Amino acid sequence: ALSKARQAAQKIFCLSNLKQQGFLFFNYGEDNDDIIPPTGGNVNVDYIQVYVLLAPYLNIKDPDPIPKTFYCPVEAGKYDIAAYYFTKSGWAKSAGNTFLYKPNQESGYAVAAGTYWYRLKKFSRLKWPSLYTLYAEPNWTPTGSSNWCFDWVNEATNKRLELNKHGSGSNYLHADGSAATLRIYEAQRGQATFNQNFYPRGYFPNGPDSD
Repeated sequence: ALSKARQAAQKIFCLSNLKQQGFLFFNYGEDNDDIIPPTGGNVNVDYIQVYVLLAPYLNIKDPDPIPKTFYCPVEAGKYDIAAYYFTKSGWAKSAGNTFLYKPNQESGYAVAAGTYWYRLKKFSRLKWPSLYTLYAEPNWTPTGSSNWCFDWVNEATNKRLELNKHGSGSNYLHADGSAATLRIYEAQRGQATFNQNFYPRGYFPNGPDSD
């Protein structure tokens, strides 16, 4: 019973963390022409990483510790989080591709303009913001793939998301600022059933979600 109560509390705290992150996303959008915070193709060189872009709104500076709102409390039992600290390219020791909430690549991928992967999205152009996922919970296992963001189309291979972190699913931050638990089974990983939640390649069945 104690274990179940602890799991329930961790799930609630995680949802609260994601909602707080949603405010940071909106603050960034207000200051940057409605653009959703993007991820760069080489975060250690271009420093374009969601966590770095959001850090100023919490007055986070080098070498501050990682705020608890940037990760699910479940992760505290898996990592020596105190060993990680903020740097210009993110949190040292690759915290961004291990236990921090993982951003959706479709929200913005700031590689060379004109290339296939390049995309910048605006909040106002999202068709279903209450469904679209900005942040998801990361998967870090020997079989999972490490990266600074996730790409739903390749998720079946990359396995960058933890689909059942809380026993009844995992938590997701949506573009309307809400956070909710969604149950996605392993056989559904990367499948078109959840296209509306992740906008693979920028498209819904009814067409592009942004110009």
